[in-house]
Amino acid sequence: MSKAKPRAVREVPLPNSPEGELFHYTPEEVAGRFLPWTARSIRDKARAYEIPRCGGPGQRITLTGRQICEINASLEIRPLAETRAA
Repeated sequence: MSKAKPRAVREVPLPNSPEGELFHYTPEEVAGRFLPWTARSIRDKARAYEIPRCGGPGQRITLTGRQICEINASLEIRPLAETRAA
C-alpha cells in the first residue's frame, strides 16, 4: 500500500485584496473559507451556470477574487429598510 504524498498548499491572497482580484482560485481553496459550500457544490454550481466562473466547457473550473466577491454579494441578505429605500 503506497501512501499518497501530501499536496503542497499554495499561499492564496484574500479575494478582496488587490492581489486577489484577478487571482485564480480552485474550488478546494475557496470551499468553506471564502464561500459557504463544499468544493463539489462549487463545481456543480459552476457547471450549471448558477455562479460565475472561469474556464469553458471541459476546462478546469476556477474563480477569480472578483467573482468570489460577486457571489458573496449575491448571497448577502440586506435589511428590509434598505431594500425599500432603493
